[in-house]
Amino acid sequence: VVEYVEKASSVKKRPVFERLLADAKLRKFDAVLVWKLDRFARSISQLVQHVTLFDSLSIRFVCVTQGIDTHLQNAGGRMFMQILGVFAEFERNLIVERVTAGVAEAQKRGVHCGRKPRIFKRDEAMRLRKHGMSFRKIAKQLGLPTQTVVDGIKLYGKPPYHGTQASA
Repeated sequence: VVEYVEKASSVKKRPVFERLLADAKLRKFDAVLVWKLDRFARSISQLVQHVTLFDSLSIRFVCVTQGIDTHLQNAGGRMFMQILGVFAEFERNLIVERVTAGVAEAQKRGVHCGRKPRIFKRDEAMRLRKHGMSFRKIAKQLGLPTQTVVDGIKLYGKPPYHGTQASA
């Protein structure tokens, strides 16, 4: 029996919990026994992620006070895993909706969201590329991230989209 007790923890740093996960990957135990789910995971998606990891390693997950046991022969435990997956997906979708709504509201107020636009001489990047220079070297020479150069060159020469499109 190995006991992992985290007396003081915060949302970001959980060293004892991280050690538990590392030991699980090393197969140092066959089961994880917890008192309550909310003491084990900070969110449903985190719970699903960790319990799924245990499941993939054939490590049993048991929550004493909430009657959860993911043993392979426990039909209720298997059903619990599937329900958790549904709730985790629901939680992810809610987060996406909230972020999208927040970005839209910020943009209405004139706040720029996302990557900062980069202004550079795309024709110079194209010229260097035509002379056989790699994207990485072009980026270094122009003082830009490599992906910015790649995106800029790939978009070069394509006509802008004006909202008219023929349909077949």
